[in-house]
Amino acid sequence: MLGALASAEDLGIYRVAYQLAMAAGIGLLAAKAVIAPRFARSLTPDAQEDMGQVRWDAIKSCLIFSLPLCTILLTVPELILSFLFGSEFTEAAAAARILALTIIINSLFGPIDVELQVRRADRSLLVAAVLRVALYLGLVAVLITPFGITGVALAQLLSTTLWCLVMLLSLRQSKQVQALV
Repeated sequence: MLGALASAEDLGIYRVAYQLAMAAGIGLLAAKAVIAPRFARSLTPDAQEDMGQVRWDAIKSCLIFSLPLCTILLTVPELILSFLFGSEFTEAAAAARILALTIIINSLFGPIDVELQVRRADRSLLVAAVLRVALYLGLVAVLITPFGITGVALAQLLSTTLWCLVMLLSLRQSKQVQALV
């Protein structure tokens, strides 16, 4: 959609910001990969590990791995963009900041999607994903003209936050989660 609504130049600039943010999010992906078996074990009747502790460990892991690069992207994205890609890419600084914030918010929720998968809450995952995509597409359509690539990054931030909140509400409604620490 971005390709249809933005220039090739804007698309290239946004891609650089997006890739930097995704690099910052590698820790979140790594935590998701290793935490699923612990979530599954904590759901068994003879569980040795409390689900709340597993969740908290996962959130800490996500933050430990994503905060360093996200902090750099929040504070000095112009420096990083200029150093890695050239001064013409410093236009992506605002988008990089917003996308870094998106990674931090996602990390604060931890691998909530993995927990829903382990709990076999497929319907909740589907609803959250559909709402996320619908909001993202709607916001991109509305925000790209007045805000350019910054609007696209805002759409990513808001749709990711909604996605996490919907999944959290789904866990809470299932009454299987008393408190998310």
